[in-house]
Amino acid sequence: MKSFNIIDPIKLSEMMANSKNHIPAIWFVAGLEGNIAHRNSMDYVLRISRENRWLPIIMFEDPGYISRKDRKEEFLPLSLRMSMWSLYCMKRGNIGIITLNPQRVVPVRFVDDFYESLFKSIGGRVCFSNSFDTPSVHLSRFFRGDYFDDRMLIPYTDTLSTTDLVRV
Repeated sequence: MKSFNIIDPIKLSEMMANSKNHIPAIWFVAGLEGNIAHRNSMDYVLRISRENRWLPIIMFEDPGYISRKDRKEEFLPLSLRMSMWSLYCMKRGNIGIITLNPQRVVPVRFVDDFYESLFKSIGGRVCFSNSFDTPSVHLSRFFRGDYFDDRMLIPYTDTLSTTDLVRV
């Protein structure tokens, strides 16, 4: 599948370093396999970014991320998910970038430093967070950028997780 806005993370860092016209609004995502909560969250990120003239950058976790989670596998291949969300952005008339985090090879105690460094290397100014994240995860994401207000807090959608939906 081909997509119009999937960019290599190294090229993205170079592109953002040379750009003075965009405020990068980064959303670090894991599975994002398309359930209603994922669609609501994406719609929110796109709408808030459009309203504030931010450039939404959706950064998928590296391919090994889900294998480190409880469920151990992805339901949809990463390339399909990235392509799907690229099309979703395009159909909604949004300019956005879909990219992939470099593989994380740091011990768990340094994970937040890894994301902070990644955020800064891209020139991130805004970092979205989910309202249902644990307080420590939410706070570390929320305070990465230049702006600290509720616009970066993605509202909770009360639905089953993708893992639970597949089990039903």
